[in-house]
Amino acid sequence: MPVWHVYHPENAYTAEDKIELGKRITNIYVDNFDLNLPRFYVGVFFHGIARESYIVGGEARDRSVHIDILHIARSHDQVAERVGLLLAEVNKIFLKVAHEALNPYVKDRGYESELYVQQTDRETWQIDGMVPPPSWSEAERQWGKENHSSPYDAALQ
Repeated sequence: MPVWHVYHPENAYTAEDKIELGKRITNIYVDNFDLNLPRFYVGVFFHGIARESYIVGGEARDRSVHIDILHIARSHDQVAERVGLLLAEVNKIFLKVAHEALNPYVKDRGYESELYVQQTDRETWQIDGMVPPPSWSEAERQWGKENHSSPYDAALQ
């Protein structure tokens, strides 16, 4: 999964802003690099932080947005190999696309930002106790079409 944690000043974003930004972030993984990720793989968590709880360089801040991204379902190495680019090119393109998605909610609103990406082994990832299907497999495509993370979700529909 890509999981995004967006730490932002309290009241920086409305509920509608969060939904729209969540859609923009999700579309990064649907519209770029032949990733073909199931939409439900993408999680975006918003954390409103009080000024006195957001300390940068020893000073309270209320104009900073910090974005932590965790990639599990597709590593940048896998993507580079699949699309025939160098890893450095994939990293550069990803950061450009990420900032394009964020800018209307961060830069264009006068917030400063920090963004970083971590990658972890897919072998240590489970959803509802299940190992997700292999990357780019038919089983994963089917899971994505069903657009739910587990049999439990399907039973609720």
